[in-house]
Amino acid sequence: MKLELTYDEVSTIVAALLAKATTAESNALKCAKLDGMDKDVEFWQERVEIYKKVYKVVAAQFGQACKECEQSDTQFNETTTQAFISKQIERISDLANATLTPLVEVVSKKLDEIPKEDLEGKVLEFAKKGNFKEV
Repeated sequence: MKLELTYDEVSTIVAALLAKATTAESNALKCAKLDGMDKDVEFWQERVEIYKKVYKVVAAQFGQACKECEQSDTQFNETTTQAFISKQIERISDLANATLTPLVEVVSKKLDEIPKEDLEGKVLEFAKKGNFKEV
């Protein structure tokens, strides 16, 4: 039988197990101080071991469930439309930076080599031939 519990329920169980183990340890110590209470000491020590064992199992399963939830969330987030679009934009941006940056640097260097007067003349000539209209 599989039992499904919420985060708060598991947290409560874990806290209760720790509290019970602490109480059982205290009871074992109290009984050990009294004569003729060997059976009671043994009983409480067994309870301590049981509570600690169950605590470890519950905590381990809870930790595993948390990991599985995180993995599931990551997988879901990686498959959403928004994640896909974001990755595509990032890839296009990386590609543009890798190809256009060197080209812009070369063009910039070439333009820097041209005297300002010649550059202005060529720009005006280009604008006249291209039928550009002033906006």
